[in-house]
Amino acid sequence: MGLVWRLLLLALIPLRIFLELFWCYIWTPRDKKTRTIHPANKATNGRSPSTLPSSNGHDGQVDTTAVSPDKLKDLYDALDLWWGPTSCLQVMSRMNKVRMPIIVQTYIRDVQGRQFDPSVPKEATPLLGARICDVGCGGGYLTEALVDAGAEVVAIDANEVTLLAAKQHWTETRGLKVNGPEYHQALVQEFSQRHEGKFDIVVCSELIGNVTDSMSLIPHILKLVREGGAVVITTNNRTLFSLLFTIIWLEHVAAVVPFNFRHLYKFIRPQELHRELKKYNVEPIETIGFLPLGLTARLTWRLQWVLTSFTGLWYAQVAKKVFA
Repeated sequence: MGLVWRLLLLALIPLRIFLELFWCYIWTPRDKKTRTIHPANKATNGRSPSTLPSSNGHDGQVDTTAVSPDKLKDLYDALDLWWGPTSCLQVMSRMNKVRMPIIVQTYIRDVQGRQFDPSVPKEATPLLGARICDVGCGGGYLTEALVDAGAEVVAIDANEVTLLAAKQHWTETRGLKVNGPEYHQALVQEFSQRHEGKFDIVVCSELIGNVTDSMSLIPHILKLVREGGAVVITTNNRTLFSLLFTIIWLEHVAAVVPFNFRHLYKFIRPQELHRELKKYNVEPIETIGFLPLGLTARLTWRLQWVLTSFTGLWYAQVAKKVFA
């Protein structure tokens, strides 16, 4: 990143703080119609997702063996964006350190009804037998980790090129003989109509707090969960802590997240999420905080995500769909 751009980002901090507070408490911008496209896809040089396919026998499942020549450059750009060694999105991949223990605990304790003891040595495949849907999967960071833990995973996103990059990365690193995740190009509003109640766990990570009118996605996400199953949602809390750290520090000071990546008015407070979940017969079980430590402007490789009782920055909401 050039020195001029870094200085400009620092100079814009007062204006950014003013705008975020203005948008959050005085006037909320009207964005385009909400789509279940991962927020990181905004960084793909402004490209729009391809036209969504109609429902067919493959249900929109992407195929890397049939990529047209005009999409090859987009595919390689997306691979570099998500999986390149210097990608700014690697911050998100490291989040698996806290997301995976939460999902494993949810499956064992809340779905299977078994006692969960974090002090017991971890199994190699603790999610074996679980059927999980990853909503807004992006480049597949969490999706791959779920499959590695033994789960059968169906991942959906609206951006075809991003999904192709996710599937291509799996093929390049694991090979064709290893059973991998299914990647489907679809909106959750449409996908839930065809797959109601088919999943033990539905995961929606870093999506609903990054799209306008995110609460409208909740009923469609919950529709995918079977009775007795669970949902795990991770997002940012709408607090001043989030403004100063998640937006100002990560985007303007450390500059490890793309500029204009997140906005305070889109973040959701846990109480708001609880009320929405209860409307659909889904009972909140636990709210778990997590945050990054060791992040500096230069030594970004020291970033470590840790679980905490503090929910003022990031939090994971675990909820269970009760039997009717």
